[in-house]
Amino acid sequence: MVSKKATTKNIIILGAGFGGLNVAQVLQKNLSQAALAESHKIILIDKSPYHVYTANLYETATAYAKKITPDCQRILKESVAIPITELIDNKKVTFINAEVLSINPEKREIELKTHRQKTDKLLNYEVLILALGAATNYFNIPDLKENSLPLKTIEDALKINCGLNQHFLYNYKKTPPPKVAITIMGGGATGVETAAEMRGFLNHLAKKYHYPKEKIKIKLIEAGQTLAGLGEKGTEIIKKRFKKLAIDIHLNSPIQEVTKNSITIESNHQKKVLPSNFAIWTGGVMVSPLVQRVFGTEKTRGAIEINEHLQSIKYPEIFAIGDNAYFTDPKDITKRLPLLAQIAFRQGRFLGKNILNYLNKKPLKNYHPASPIYLLPIGGRFAIMKIGNHLFKGRLLWYLRRLIDLRYSLLILPFFKALRKWLFSHKIFLKND
Repeated sequence: MVSKKATTKNIIILGAGFGGLNVAQVLQKNLSQAALAESHKIILIDKSPYHVYTANLYETATAYAKKITPDCQRILKESVAIPITELIDNKKVTFINAEVLSINPEKREIELKTHRQKTDKLLNYEVLILALGAATNYFNIPDLKENSLPLKTIEDALKINCGLNQHFLYNYKKTPPPKVAITIMGGGATGVETAAEMRGFLNHLAKKYHYPKEKIKIKLIEAGQTLAGLGEKGTEIIKKRFKKLAIDIHLNSPIQEVTKNSITIESNHQKKVLPSNFAIWTGGVMVSPLVQRVFGTEKTRGAIEINEHLQSIKYPEIFAIGDNAYFTDPKDITKRLPLLAQIAFRQGRFLGKNILNYLNKKPLKNYHPASPIYLLPIGGRFAIMKIGNHLFKGRLLWYLRRLIDLRYSLLILPFFKALRKWLFSHKIFLKND
């Protein structure tokens, strides 16, 4: 084990997702202005070398390409992934591509497993920001993990895209062509978006492999009675839209077991076996296992408990955002804030400024969460939006969602680079619409 004594005080950010990246960008911009650049070092750590716009992973998973080649996979990856080193000032922020093995809050140190070094590495910190995001939760459903593909990373999205191409490639010459059942398990935002976009993708694959469309079925399974957090009215809109897209919905149908060719659900207190040839799991996430192990409690469901400053109650030098943070919803203190990318993004911007106050020994500001906006494309150029208790639907909302994607690119990239990135992704995703 190698221990390196830091000559400067480390501000360590774990995770370069929506929240962590924004903390790093705020700090790199303002640390020198706060006269802290000489005494402090910003270190950003992530096990992936890429920052991924996870809100569009469903698009990458269902983006049509004439040929699946290494070059095609690179293009699909670039549609949502940007090298982290392109998003930070490397003179002001040190990026380490490594996995975090452990955190010792008593000694204020973390242990890393890097890809280049043969031995693990220890780093000390003055300030630690937990932004590790979430992990896929399989809820102990028998054989679910072994017989399904998650949609949490860029690698997952590429596996789904290539896997569906391969499935039709291996089956289209059979006589007669067998029925194909594609099942999306989980009716949250990701599940609904994936199922809706899947219809256009499969239509293209049917034409590409000369496969009869009538033999391709799409199913969406949800344990609850509503979809995508949109309540009963929003669920009715989605149901009507999915009927038009020929997508079967199974609500109030918790999954009991998943095999290679079937999914067992419980519906109306009876077990029902549904045929399934390709299963995608979007049914849940959980707090990073590392955060659970070190900081989690039963009360917080594995997250670290924080105060109104996004600061750990037990360890004042530790801050947390996004999925890692247990922050109660001001509108209902019995619940935590929803685990949404937009919330993690806003918290990252806020926390970057609060860290500067902490380092300068100034009073910390209170975080006041804004009400989340739900905006979901649901097939073709059609989307649904929920603001508070109000629901809207239509084609214009689909364009609004694209503008939100552009706005995010503009916030993390220089103007022309952001515009090129957005146009590049937009062109790829339009092929299904």
